[in-house]
Amino acid sequence: MNRENVLREVLKAANTSIDSIKALESVNTDEQFSVALLEQERSYQDLEIKVKNIITNEKIGVKDEGFMPKVMLWGTTKVKTLVDNSPSKLAEMLIQGANMGVISLTKVENALEPGVDRSLLDELSAKYHNTVDTMKAYL
Repeated sequence: MNRENVLREVLKAANTSIDSIKALESVNTDEQFSVALLEQERSYQDLEIKVKNIITNEKIGVKDEGFMPKVMLWGTTKVKTLVDNSPSKLAEMLIQGANMGVISLTKVENALEPGVDRSLLDELSAKYHNTVDTMKAYL
């Protein structure tokens, strides 16, 4: 995997994380948990902005994922939280998503070409681990 593919994958992961957090925000009713969700969202937005700037400066083409994945994410979130939308359930869902992100990230890392800068991958990994650590308090 080359640098351009890494940038695309990190942007996709950041966008998915942001969309997931927003979907959880839409069903959350706990103010304290809202603060934690917003902090997580801002963290992934910072990474998104950073990667978008690099992509723009390096004139890399990025394909829009479209609206279907977002619709599916929101629908799945609504269904999974119909019975239980407690902070514990929402934290569990976010932890599961972060863990899935770590798995995807590991696959990207294993496919890296020699010499490709991995700093954005490390930054994304740190954000996933921070999400898990932050959400543990709500389980």
